[in-house]
Amino acid sequence: MIPNSSHYAHCANVLRQSPLYADLSDTELHDIMAMFRHERRRKRDTSLASTETHQHLYVIIDGRAKASVYHPQTGREKVLFLLGPGDVFNVVSLLDAEQDWVLPHFW
Repeated sequence: MIPNSSHYAHCANVLRQSPLYADLSDTELHDIMAMFRHERRRKRDTSLASTETHQHLYVIIDGRAKASVYHPQTGREKVLFLLGPGDVFNVVSLLDAEQDWVLPHFW
């Protein structure tokens, strides 16, 4: 994300409130944000295809997402965790390059 992006200031403010990014200097935050890309997801969207989840780390800036799995026989959903602004997901899949079986849904 480039500093003159219309989303840059808002994203930087949200990241400063996240425990993961709160202690970074302005220079460090700028360097990290240079690697970010802003994406928008719709409400009730199954957010990510499993083929792309092992390639990126995701940070929620606005809204909420839930990470859940479905039982293969009953189809019942099990919510694993809820995410909000400043939360990060997909760290493990990014590190081991395996497909992620937990796909967040936005609401």
